[in-house]
This record gives sequence, C-alpha cells and structure tokens, in this order.
Amino acid sequence: MTTVPAGANNTRTRFAWRADNVTLWMAVAALVAAVLFLSTYQTFINGGGHPYVTDVGEHQNALPRWGLIHHSGYPQWSALGSMFVMVLRVFGVEPAAAVSLWSVL
Repeated sequence: MTTVPAGANNTRTRFAWRADNVTLWMAVAALVAAVLFLSTYQTFINGGGHPYVTDVGEHQNALPRWGLIHHSGYPQWSALGSMFVMVLRVFGVEPAAAVSLWSVL
C-alpha cells in the first residue's frame, strides 16, 4: 500500500497554478476585465442629460431592433448581438443592459 506523506502537493494542482500556464493567466485577466466592465456597464439608454452623452445609446437602440450600427454596419457583431439581446429579453433583462452584457462577451 502506498502512502502519501502529509503536505505533499497534488501534481495537477501544482501544474494549474504554475507561472508559465498561459491559459490560466489569460482566463484570470479576462475575468478581471469582465468584473471591471460589469462594475460600470450601462443599464439604460443614454448616460444622462449632458450634451456629450446624447449619442451613447446607439448600440442600445440598434441591437434590440435588429439594426446595424453606422453605415459600415458591424454586421456579424450586430446580428449575433441582436440574437443575444433577444434571448436575454425572454428572461426579463432590459435591452440596454443586455447590450452591455453582449459587450462584455
């Protein structure tokens, strides 16, 4: 019978937290970025009454209506975003908040 001495580390655990594990650290960086973004994301159209923020609701207006943004379009981002917003609306998420969550992804 083989016994493992007290304090011995599991090889998988040591591998996962190694400094050269690129996948792990990219996932950590993405998680930190998502948390920072979610702390400031816009849940309603237009950020306020100030004239400099009158156009900030363009994406929040376009995606729930299956529209394109700007004349160049961002067609793939718009189409996939519109589907994402449509699905989240079924679960009661406001359209502007759904667009912001789409931006997180």
